[in-house]
Amino acid sequence: MDRSRNKVVFVPQWNQQNPYQDCLASALEKKGFSVTLDNYPKHANVFSAIADKYPDAGVIHIHWIAPLFNRLFFSKNRFKSEARFLIYALNMVLDIRRAKRKGVKIVWTVHNLSNHESKNPRMELKFRRLLARNADVLCFHSKEAQELVYREYNLSARQPFAITQHACYQPSDPAGTWESATSREEYALGHDKFVFLFFGQIRKYKGVKQLIESFRTLEGSHVQLVIAGHIVPSEEEWITREAAKDPRIILKNRFLGDEELGRLINACDIVVLPYARTLSSGSALLAISYGKPLILPESGKVIGVPGERGAIYFGGSYTLTDAMDNASTADLQPQGAYNLALARELTWEKMTETLPLHYLGQMP
Repeated sequence: MDRSRNKVVFVPQWNQQNPYQDCLASALEKKGFSVTLDNYPKHANVFSAIADKYPDAGVIHIHWIAPLFNRLFFSKNRFKSEARFLIYALNMVLDIRRAKRKGVKIVWTVHNLSNHESKNPRMELKFRRLLARNADVLCFHSKEAQELVYREYNLSARQPFAITQHACYQPSDPAGTWESATSREEYALGHDKFVFLFFGQIRKYKGVKQLIESFRTLEGSHVQLVIAGHIVPSEEEWITREAAKDPRIILKNRFLGDEELGRLINACDIVVLPYARTLSSGSALLAISYGKPLILPESGKVIGVPGERGAIYFGGSYTLTDAMDNASTADLQPQGAYNLALARELTWEKMTETLPLHYLGQMP
């Protein structure tokens, strides 16, 4: 059976709580592509196994690699660990080449510079460099992310890449027409308060500890902080304890559905996402979709949006506390309006303007 570059396999299938893959697949299908989502096979030769399973597919599009890297079980003995890694990595390279000989193109969207909670960052970096150098095309959601990855992975400028700005999720109520007063009543937020919001899965690496500590140094009863999302069990005790130290902090430890999350975003004044280091942020894009300004670290500029017109960036001598304090008295309406207009431009259809050309081998 002949392979077609119009038939694509996304791996791994991580669409249960993240609509990213479904939205991108839908936009590609409107352009005439057929997209299948699947998980990495439990096989030593992952890519050739996928190629055999889908004999008509011409593209394997990798999204996240943690399931691949986590298959390595490192010995406490450093020599044994590195020996195992070298064998595993060499087999991966040979396997990619086998898949290519079967007529498959390997495309990788690099969502993270590294796993935020990697058990072995040094070996993971080596693993990522090997995969990047053997992929046909690397995809990024901003030029800033591409430049950072190429620098950190020591990649040649000749390595093909595509810039596909992450689309906004276009929620059912993007303009925030839910009445703010009603939303605030629902979440016990004061009508006269300035409300900061952090949402998403709650983990230390996302800067939640820094956020709580910075907020607690703010003076006055006119500010509130809402932290909403599922706390991973291993970290529930510390964040519950720390949040309880300040009555102005409201902690909602549960998964929020799309509509409820939309009402909560609408109820706040600004969204704070103090991520330490990330190449993209679905939470930031969702906040933009609701026309909310953002507070981000300087490292957050790698996301590519929204820039100074839609966000307040902190770093160096200008701390997170400074950013929050200044935001609570600023006129944020222009930033919110800019972000809402930006969200309407960042569609999934626009995101696929470049990527299909790389699938088909027509490099722009």
